[in-house]
Amino acid sequence: MTAGYNVFFYADHRNRRPVEEFIDALPTADQVSILRTTLLLKAMGVSMGMPHTKKLKGADTIWELRCDRNGRNFRIFYNPLGQAEYILLHAIVKPQREIRIEDVQIAESRLLDFLSQSTHKRPA
Repeated sequence: MTAGYNVFFYADHRNRRPVEEFIDALPTADQVSILRTTLLLKAMGVSMGMPHTKKLKGADTIWELRCDRNGRNFRIFYNPLGQAEYILLHAIVKPQREIRIEDVQIAESRLLDFLSQSTHKRPA
């Protein structure tokens, strides 16, 4: 099966990839669960719908990739760039019912930083 969408990690000016670092710090079983959901995004885009993805309320350009495993709720905030690309911006373990506005703001800030970079940092 050929993936239909390009999914990549946001990298800051020091080439640090916070979402990748977040995932790498998790136990292997959690990493696998998140990878599975990310592969769904790569294969289907936002058309995969709930429960795996949804647009965040109050955020014009940020969506959340939803991965729930053994009572832990992981959220990866991302942005659809055009028709065929997604950039993963910020990741959290969601401890409470509502997403904190600070987490949405981090994702939005990283998106603005990405868009302002003269050369967008995509994987080779």
